[in-house]
Amino acid sequence: MREIRRHHIRNALYVGVAFAALGATSAMAQTASQAATTAGADKPVVLAQADQTGQTSANSNPSATEVEGVQVYGFRKAQATALKVKQHSDTIVEVITSEDIGKLPDESIADSLARLPGLSSQRDNNGRWQDISVDGLPPSMSTTLFNGFMQATTDNNRVTQFDQYPAEILNQVTVYKTGEASLTNNAIATVDMQSLRPLDYGKTTLAIGAQGEYDTRGKLQPGAIDLGYRVNATYITNWNDKIGLMLGYSHMLAPNQIYAQHPYGFGDAQYPTVPDYLVTGLQDQVRSDALTRDGFVATLQWKPTDRLEFTVDGFMSDYDDHAILRGDEIQTACCGNATLIGTPSPGVSSWIVAPQILNYDYDDKAKLRSVDFTAKYDLAPGWRLTADYGYSDANRTNQRIELYSGFGTDGSMNHSTATLTSGAGAEGMIGISNWSESFTDLSNIALGENLNWEQYYPPASAGVTDYPVGSGPIVDNGGAGYFQAIHSDDVIQQADVRLNHEFTGFFISNVELGVSYNVRHKDYLDNEGVEALISQEESQSIPSSFLLAPTNMSAFGLPDTISIDPVKAIASGQYAYFQNIP
Repeated sequence: MREIRRHHIRNALYVGVAFAALGATSAMAQTASQAATTAGADKPVVLAQADQTGQTSANSNPSATEVEGVQVYGFRKAQATALKVKQHSDTIVEVITSEDIGKLPDESIADSLARLPGLSSQRDNNGRWQDISVDGLPPSMSTTLFNGFMQATTDNNRVTQFDQYPAEILNQVTVYKTGEASLTNNAIATVDMQSLRPLDYGKTTLAIGAQGEYDTRGKLQPGAIDLGYRVNATYITNWNDKIGLMLGYSHMLAPNQIYAQHPYGFGDAQYPTVPDYLVTGLQDQVRSDALTRDGFVATLQWKPTDRLEFTVDGFMSDYDDHAILRGDEIQTACCGNATLIGTPSPGVSSWIVAPQILNYDYDDKAKLRSVDFTAKYDLAPGWRLTADYGYSDANRTNQRIELYSGFGTDGSMNHSTATLTSGAGAEGMIGISNWSESFTDLSNIALGENLNWEQYYPPASAGVTDYPVGSGPIVDNGGAGYFQAIHSDDVIQQADVRLNHEFTGFFISNVELGVSYNVRHKDYLDNEGVEALISQEESQSIPSSFLLAPTNMSAFGLPDTISIDPVKAIASGQYAYFQNIP
């Protein structure tokens, strides 16, 4: 119940010199690495060559004229390319390479990264892979790049939420586990996502992909969806090997149905008389989530001469994760809201309880945009000058609305019997039996909450929507909901110039001198407060216009429960928002 504002501006200037040593070995490695990186999806990787005697070319007769090659395409080719990049890299890296255009099959690049050695991913509340940890370190200790340029983040810190990047429109991802001087924005680990270069690919191609999905749990509640799909398209062409264009688009609608149970209070030191095996509170929820995401990537290459090349890359992601949560909460041994029936035993206890009905609406919207421009000029044999400019911004709004309703007032009217049995519910959850009250009888259910969650609000006549909570007259249980809106903005600009010189026949293979400058501006705003009924009556009846079809709670052993549309209820004018001023 607070408002938090954060404002951060960072300017950084880097000057560095990078050396690559190991003489001929390093030079050979560099050549092989470049070949592996630039190989198009239509170009095979040659794993071995043999002469007519079956020996490899390294041991074959130089005068032999017929050479047999083993060429690898598809999935094996992707694996071979990734291995070559790892083998010939100057640093410790992990690599993902697309099998072909649009053929990184995962829902997001987070799923792909989670399978790499030393990398792990953390799921969000909707069960999707999102944050990436490298070698067990926190995600905040990694930096994310797109084609070498730092990416703005939608997190209130600097953690990249990788589920916002469609896997189908990416060509390769390189994870640097050690530092490298040319990576001026390098953290302990760096994740560089790369799109395909159309001139390197070398031909005109149109690739289209589509797939559907069905959640086997079906629609668990009103407003949920159980059917989803993913479509993607990539177009690549070039004109006279001078101008190349790549356009990629991905759209996804993904449903997710979850049974969520949150028991709390086992062995709570706050209640020393309560046996450790008794749960003191229990939330049973049905969670229905729908993720809609649109991703677009574009690359334009222009090579007017063999020595000069210009490249422009762009990326955009539009992300909307909407979740509906409905369920019930009961408190047993913790809070004086329940009466114990009989003698409990480990795993089984019976109560008379005052249940609370929960109706939540969570909406997480984010937009990411980035564009970068690169110019490369070969000054002379072995000398290359590179100039880059990149821009990236991200904004996110995460809105949470929670409405409470229940039986009676102040928990004084204990309305239902309930027996809690460990493991008796669906999927091994705590099951509830011997329930004696209806959750759809509107004559017995009011809008206001009844577990003493929200209190101490000023009266609505104060006429102020940012009145500090707790400073007005006490209005017990006048609150009936909770509201939070988190908004973040992140903007990054980066520019650098590098001069690289390659040596031949020397113990140093190349030297790179560069200057890099970037500025980052990040804002974070957290508005949090309570929704109080203007009537200040938690016994207020529920208008029929708020109601949807009941939610099936049989997986927990509970009866069907009323479903309220929280967005419509808040918009009705019957609630007032009181924001806490710290």
